[in-house]
Amino acid sequence: MIENELPDRWHRLSQQSAEQFAVALQQELCPEHVLYKVPVQAFARLDQRDVFLFRIPEGYFAQVHLTWTYQSDPLWPSTDLFSSLVDWKKFLEEDDPDCHPTCQMPPISKYGWQ
Repeated sequence: MIENELPDRWHRLSQQSAEQFAVALQQELCPEHVLYKVPVQAFARLDQRDVFLFRIPEGYFAQVHLTWTYQSDPLWPSTDLFSSLVDWKKFLEEDDPDCHPTCQMPPISKYGWQ
């Protein structure tokens, strides 16, 4: 899947919206969250819902359900990691709310994200 082809109900974000949602994500994260201090770029949004797709370093993607408040629990905001857009699309096609990708993030320190 090329970047311009998003699944139904998913929409690319404008540059301004992308910047706003990237800031919103960072404001929610506690130090133990997998995306804490990771450079992110908001990429797409599911309709007008609170679910977003972010680009992260090394070609990975993260689907995140924003909560609009700081979270002290590292499980929130809920985050699913994907090694590519193709893997993310496969995840969506499975339509299983209990399904989580098997993508393993490389050690964050490897890329100096923190």
